[in-house]
Amino acid sequence: MASKRWVGGVAAWDTVAAWSPAGPPAAGDDATISGGPGAASVLLSGTATVGSLALAGAGTLLEVAGPSFSAINGITLGIGATLRFASSSRLADTRLIRPAAPCKGPSWTA
Repeated sequence: MASKRWVGGVAAWDTVAAWSPAGPPAAGDDATISGGPGAASVLLSGTATVGSLALAGAGTLLEVAGPSFSAINGITLGIGATLRFASSSRLADTRLIRPAAPCKGPSWTA
């Protein structure tokens, strides 16, 4: 189990250099994506499972276009962060989104 931090700005989830340490998170890893001073926009076009996911800060976006995404220990949405799903994608368990953010169509925004 590792802690992975997004450093890629705007890129695909599986871009090795977009994560520190290098490589996308695997099942059991804790992932943090933060907009920081600039926006962070991540596109997940495949299937992924992580231990936990934190989307922190305004301008942070995770767009799931692949079949599914799962965060075993939950997803934390920071203020202004957005989690968006394509119509063909699914989230394994929406009860794991904290805080309980309202869903607006295919998106959750804190």
